[in-house]
Amino acid sequence: MYPCYKVDFDMIELFVLIYLSRKVRKIINAKTGLRANQYVLTLILLWFSLELLFGAIGMKITSGNIIAAIPIGMLGAAIGGYLGYRLAVNAEPVVEEL
Repeated sequence: MYPCYKVDFDMIELFVLIYLSRKVRKIINAKTGLRANQYVLTLILLWFSLELLFGAIGMKITSGNIIAAIPIGMLGAAIGGYLGYRLAVNAEPVVEEL
C-alpha cells in the first residue's frame, strides 16, 4: 500500500560534518582577515584522522572486534569535530596596521 522507507543512520556523521563545516565557515567569515577554507579543511582533517586513530586503538583494545571498535572511532570523530569547531571559535581576527 504505502512504500516502506527505512531510515539509515550509517552516514549520519557526514551530515554532522557538513553542518559543522557550514557553521565554521559562517563563524570565520564573520571575522575579518581569516580564510574559511583553512579552518574547514582543519576541521575535516581532525575529524577523520582522530576517527581513524581511535578506531585503530579500539581494534587493538577489543582484539579485532570491529563492532566494539566502531563506537571508540566515533568518539575520536566527535573529539576531532569539537577541536576543529573550537579552533574556529577561538580564532582571532587579523587586524591590519597602517
